[in-house]
Amino acid sequence: MTRTVALTGATGFIGWHVARRFQQSGWRVRALVRPQSGRPVPEGVERISASLREAEVISACKDAALIVHLAGAVGHHSTDEFFRTNVDTAAEVARAARALGVRLVHTSSLGATGPHPPGNPPTEDSPLRPINAYGESKRRSEDVIRAVDGLEWAIVRPTLVYGPRDRLFYPLFRLSRRGLFPVPNSKAVYNVVHVDDVARGIEMVATSALSSDVFFIGHPEQVTVVELLAHLAAVFDRRFRPLTIPGVGLRALAEVGSLLSSLGIPAPIDRDRLKEIRADGFVCRTDKARDRLGFVATTELRQGLASTAEWYARNGWLPPHQR
Repeated sequence: MTRTVALTGATGFIGWHVARRFQQSGWRVRALVRPQSGRPVPEGVERISASLREAEVISACKDAALIVHLAGAVGHHSTDEFFRTNVDTAAEVARAARALGVRLVHTSSLGATGPHPPGNPPTEDSPLRPINAYGESKRRSEDVIRAVDGLEWAIVRPTLVYGPRDRLFYPLFRLSRRGLFPVPNSKAVYNVVHVDDVARGIEMVATSALSSDVFFIGHPEQVTVVELLAHLAAVFDRRFRPLTIPGVGLRALAEVGSLLSSLGIPAPIDRDRLKEIRADGFVCRTDKARDRLGFVATTELRQGLASTAEWYARNGWLPPHQR
């Protein structure tokens, strides 16, 4: 009999790819989508309209063998919005999973861990020290999962994720295609991972026998912003001339962005985002997932960036590149 996995967040970037991954592995995939959302789910995925409250999640997931919680607020939101969406909803889904007696995989973030210097990457057991409202909401979401007695759970913390359908890296692709390479912090270092690897890692965590555990999901290689942009320059066959953005300019943009955000107008940078940009970077150790699950990210950065650029062009996000 085909097993059913219930997903929240399947209309989003990572959730879309996780749904596809489970489909490819022979699962029946059910997407729990908020009633007000008009965003599509992958072809072949069962769509159920449900607010992510305990009773509705229970009703929608009665025959599911597994729940993967990927829905959440990212980008620019108020602290209250982050906590309501990322913390309160996680608690509702966790209580539903306990009532159903099924395993819950909760998607957190490296933002919950906070920044670390490249020479001292954290493990999953390192103290959580987020630096903004988003990271704090993810830290608290982990707390509420752990607090649900009788729940079988696992937590994943993806690193910085890119790939088809992503909008976080998308502006960098647009600028790089034009030969523009702004560098806000040349010393910052990151673990950057392709979304296909993340989806595979989440599936491995979900289907393993390991419970009450946390895993970073990322590529073991650390990369600076300058190195990332140099790869993009090669993808678009552009001369690489990095442009360092002065700190005073970043501060001014962050102030304007925070004002716009308070008015409900999206902005690429605000005060919270500036804290992330100024940090040493977001890195972690990835050996736990390797040793306990056999998971290793296999998409190399240049290859992943090139395939992502091709997807953007194929789907009209970027004009076709002419070499």
